[in-house]
Amino acid sequence: MDSKGKREHPASNNAMRYSAIGFQIMGIFALGVFIGYKVDKWLKTDKPYFMLLFALVFAFAGLYLGLKDFLRATNTRK
Repeated sequence: MDSKGKREHPASNNAMRYSAIGFQIMGIFALGVFIGYKVDKWLKTDKPYFMLLFALVFAFAGLYLGLKDFLRATNTRK
């Protein structure tokens, strides 16, 4: 029990933490696709160059942030 008298459920806390990291990565990637789509539409490009560029950049950023959060979560568990 914690200091407020509630039980802690480490398995459910871990599942929620890791699923939140996954949603964070997907959200960042979706934001990159959306921004790239809008830039392509604004510049009237024939092919979705900016959508691809922003999707890749935001995907790497999402993976970096997700991995950083994952490592922080595993270090605090020790």
